[in-house]
Amino acid sequence: MTVPFKLAFSAFLLSMALVACPAGAPSDTTPPTVTGHTPTAGAADVSVRDPISVTFSKAIKASSINGASVLLVGAGSVPISNIASLSSDGRTLSVTPVSLPAVPNTLTLALTAAVTDTSGNALTPASWSWTLPDWLAIGGALNAGSGVNAASPFIALDAAGKPVVSLAENNGTGFNVYTWRWTGAAWQAVGGALNPAGGHDAFVSGMVVDASDHPITSIIEYDGAHFNLYVQRWDGSAWQALGSPINPVVNQDVVASGGLALLNGNPVTVIQESDGANYNAYVQAWTGSAWQALGAPINPAAGHNVNSVNIAVNPTGAMAVAVSESDGAHYNAYVNRWDGSNWQPVGGALNAVNGHEAGEPFIALDATGNPAVAFGEFGNVQEETYVFRWIGGSWLGLGTSVLTGGGDSSASGIAVDGAGNVVVVATLLLGPSRGFGRAQRWNGAAWQAIGSTITGPGGSYALPSGLVLDPVTGAPVIAYAANQGGVYTAYVTRYNQ
Repeated sequence: MTVPFKLAFSAFLLSMALVACPAGAPSDTTPPTVTGHTPTAGAADVSVRDPISVTFSKAIKASSINGASVLLVGAGSVPISNIASLSSDGRTLSVTPVSLPAVPNTLTLALTAAVTDTSGNALTPASWSWTLPDWLAIGGALNAGSGVNAASPFIALDAAGKPVVSLAENNGTGFNVYTWRWTGAAWQAVGGALNPAGGHDAFVSGMVVDASDHPITSIIEYDGAHFNLYVQRWDGSAWQALGSPINPVVNQDVVASGGLALLNGNPVTVIQESDGANYNAYVQAWTGSAWQALGAPINPAAGHNVNSVNIAVNPTGAMAVAVSESDGAHYNAYVNRWDGSNWQPVGGALNAVNGHEAGEPFIALDATGNPAVAFGEFGNVQEETYVFRWIGGSWLGLGTSVLTGGGDSSASGIAVDGAGNVVVVATLLLGPSRGFGRAQRWNGAAWQAIGSTITGPGGSYALPSGLVLDPVTGAPVIAYAANQGGVYTAYVTRYNQ
């Protein structure tokens, strides 16, 4: 074939190709498809803050992503305003609600055929749904062994806002203390069983996490002669005793401890113990090398017995103790505040209804150091939960009873959020085998429920025993024990906000 003929033949082939594919006609006719997405279809335990993303089989045209082609709706097909954006390669779509959706809720994301690839091919329409609960389970059950009882768990948050839990559990021969840390994906045991005195039952009375992100737990245990308080700190590889066992009064028994707090970075605790005549509250602080008494014993109603104790310290170092004590006729709640050298009473006796019995108090301090205290109070018929706050030099009752519902109610924890609002968790008992937790926030005029009731898996009985607030969102994080077929198991739940 001569060169001129080859050139002519090539020109002919080119002209035929141009006829078959006119100028501007796409050569790609394959429609894009969805190859993956989060959350997954049918997911039932999704956080409102979990990312919503979609991946495609090929690059998507940015101009085809808009409010008509990407539809996010809640329950009842209520539209949820959102921002939809593509990745630089056009293959990943991110959908972000403008504001957090209400919970509980069921969200549905729908992508219509108006979504096209860069060649103009329409997406095969797709949609899927997932559920946002109001209370979000953090992992599963916390038990070192199966089929044995776990006592009420204590909770704190680490530097990243992840929960750390200490609890006592029966291993079949006795109770030991176990600590667990949430990694963000699973519960991880922190060391092994703790039993400082050995051979006796050990029970948790407090839990904090220090500035080095090391858990510290306090344990009440009998040593064969007396009950003492033992404080243990995780050093990153093993549990270490902080000083000697704490027992402020020689030859007496530590009856109870009102939790742990951090004062200037070191643990501080309050103990209920007899002086040989009456039960008092004793505050002990770790100096870095030894336990030291802070001030004189606290006994607001002199000559009577302190019945229960609780301690709180705010980030500025303000510290206060709440106790329940009889005045000779009835039990009241009392608060004392540390002035740097002595314990000073904050107002007088607290009793919502004259003649009723104020039970175990829980205390929290706001940013200015003013206390709020919650306690259950028993009357002639049932126990109710009440909250008082120190404002303007006097105690102010926040509404009436925190919980209503026809059963006994007792406080289980109290905190003050970043906006200065009081948050309380209480337990409502509706009978010997029916009960649940309820979190409430004071909105300045009334108690407002935070989500629905807190129950164990399958709606089982739940007993809240600890409340902390997420440092970023202010969401309550609550530890509780649930009755699972006659065995108590520990769980942690977080309000989904």
